[in-house]
Amino acid sequence: MKKIKYIAGIWFLLLLLCMVRCESDKEFLKEKPETFYTVDNAFSTSAQIDQVLVSIYSHLRDLWANPGESGWIFVFRGNGTDMFDVASIRRGSTFNNYGVINPDNGNFYENYTTWYYVISRANLALYAAELPQIAWSSDAEKAYAVAQARFFRAFAYRNLAELFGGVPIVTEISTVPKYDFKRATRIETYQFAITEMEAIENDLPETTIIGGRLVKGAAQHKLCELYLAMGTQLAADGNAGDASAAFAKSINFGNK
Repeated sequence: MKKIKYIAGIWFLLLLLCMVRCESDKEFLKEKPETFYTVDNAFSTSAQIDQVLVSIYSHLRDLWANPGESGWIFVFRGNGTDMFDVASIRRGSTFNNYGVINPDNGNFYENYTTWYYVISRANLALYAAELPQIAWSSDAEKAYAVAQARFFRAFAYRNLAELFGGVPIVTEISTVPKYDFKRATRIETYQFAITEMEAIENDLPETTIIGGRLVKGAAQHKLCELYLAMGTQLAADGNAGDASAAFAKSINFGNK
């Protein structure tokens, strides 16, 4: 009998202990992860930042090679536009019949978002490059990583300005939802890209040991294009003086 009472007492104490330690449903269901990655602790080496840059190279390679044969990439490269028409009965995506094109057309969405994908990756690399825990082998290594990221960001804005005119210029990563982006003018978008390219021109090498990486000539070529585009827009806006200066700079970079 004493043994039964002893066992019953033990169970009563265990039940009481559980009731005392029992949390509310809200607290019980609250997640408490042992590790939680953010942009501030996800990077620990410069090689990881380089992988972000490699992802941009890979993305641009797919835009050029189009291994999946995506129709919107054919359109982006001129297939089916006024520049290069392909009859509807042939393979390809005709995009010059303005009677059937509307703002909801997927080609607009894909072209718009693909360049903001590049911008977001470039902004991430630039943010991570300044984290205190990142150790660089030299100042030149860091400068080259930053130069590549800024080149890609400028290249993306150059393409957005060509396709859509002025667009929101985003230079930092977003950690919370944001809905109040302001659209810049086409001239402002070109100017941002020009400023970026000129800032990193001398941080890009003449040649590289690793094939396929950015060199100074790429930035100079894009600056030639950007100043030509800037001058064309300025001339259209009636600003002949600034247009002439932009054309002169385009020629200068074209001759380098």
